[in-house]
Amino acid sequence: MNNFTSIKSKGLGGYLCNGNLRVPKTEENAHYRMVLEDIANGAIVEPEFATAELNAQLIQSIKAETKAQIIAAIPNANLSNYREKELTLLMRSTRLLSNAAGSRTVQQKASLTAMESIADKIDLILSTGDEAEANLTPLADIVWP
Repeated sequence: MNNFTSIKSKGLGGYLCNGNLRVPKTEENAHYRMVLEDIANGAIVEPEFATAELNAQLIQSIKAETKAQIIAAIPNANLSNYREKELTLLMRSTRLLSNAAGSRTVQQKASLTAMESIADKIDLILSTGDEAEANLTPLADIVWP
């Protein structure tokens, strides 16, 4: 009979038993000896993180890096508090302004052209992030525009 209903590996630090008991790898620890007994009796030690947990962590990392890439693409702007939807709306507003009829000064045209270029880069960054999330691409393997 096993002492624990579940045993998860916690790397070099020990085990997590029954979802809430942390057991360090020390021979003096009675719970550690119980874990070893369970393993000897055929208990399966689960990995520290399930695949779904690892995938969720990766997606969160990709989302954070996508936002960082967008912020870096916009010169002289503090957009750290913006969410992706707000940045997308900002980008669309820029396009609407750029396409609106009316005469503009050379400076206004240059500003709109610069904003349009930034909006294009944001589009590329968002699509790169979306593709990375869909494919669960490791951060180190993502080629950002």
